[in-house]
Amino acid sequence: MLTIGIDPHKQTHSGVAVDQLGVQIAQRTVAAGREGFGQLLEWARKLDSERVWVLEDVRHVSGSLERFLIDRGETVVRLPPRLMANARRGVRERGKSDPIDALAIARAALREGIDTLPTARLAGPELEIRLLALHRERLVETRTRLINELRWQLHDLWPDREIPKRVLIHPAWQNKIAGRLSRAETNVRVQIARDMIGRVRELTRTITQLHEQLASLVKQAAPQLLAERGLGVLIAAKLIGEIAGIDRFTSDAQLARILDAPRSRSRRDAQIATASIPAATANSTTPFTCSRSPSSYTTPGPLSTWPNSARTARPAEKRSAASNATSSDASTTYSATPTASPRPSA
Repeated sequence: MLTIGIDPHKQTHSGVAVDQLGVQIAQRTVAAGREGFGQLLEWARKLDSERVWVLEDVRHVSGSLERFLIDRGETVVRLPPRLMANARRGVRERGKSDPIDALAIARAALREGIDTLPTARLAGPELEIRLLALHRERLVETRTRLINELRWQLHDLWPDREIPKRVLIHPAWQNKIAGRLSRAETNVRVQIARDMIGRVRELTRTITQLHEQLASLVKQAAPQLLAERGLGVLIAAKLIGEIAGIDRFTSDAQLARILDAPRSRSRRDAQIATASIPAATANSTTPFTCSRSPSSYTTPGPLSTWPNSARTARPAEKRSAASNATSSDASTTYSATPTASPRPSA
């Protein structure tokens, strides 16, 4: 079995394949993107049928490649960056380059043990659920584009007829529009609209069939998700595909981080949220911010209406040695308003 270390960057991704002893077999650098991901996967498949991908855990850079590999049934391992602190010292080459880092990533994973690292893999029903859910999403996007264009065609044909929003996804409205188009006089616009409504109806039937297939698979793979209140078939299918193995998460925080879910509040945050504003401000080391409705804000009056006793914030001025040698009255802060005139001399 090969271990492929990946050094991800924004522009390029470098991969190095090593055997079980950490000996380098091959290396490849591709551009970051779906085309480059495909080239990298094709290169790896030619090396060995059994392989494990090791990615340094840099989610904002490696997330796209990780999802691409998981969707293709590959096994992906995340390597925490802290394990890479001293990994490059064992590489017998000078300098720092992407292939050297990829080789160090692969060897660090072998040293720590592949089985001890978080592993993401979709196999069996989970992979089928992921692929069907992605296919359904693409079909829904295609149907949405067709419906948006169809609405303009229908508006040009029948300007006086108003079609409510989001009704063309329902078969009843599709049959109604198709029936009226079949009775209309044939011209280019009618021909295009007939073709578009036919494609929309076909996509709707396929989307409905995929939903029924997903419901059956999700019920077999994770029936406890469907038992949760507010979780439907589509959300459950997306969770199964995104998690890619619940065993690789040791805490709820790790699971929430990969799913971009809101982090749970800590004890201190909960105390601040439930305390009063003055108490929270006094106990917090950072400025406390609360959200208020627009009606709770008060607009200050014009500058001329301010009381004369109000002090205005001014930046600290650098004093000269002569001013510091004067009396203590000269070192006080001026408290006059911006519109106040200087005091006349005696």
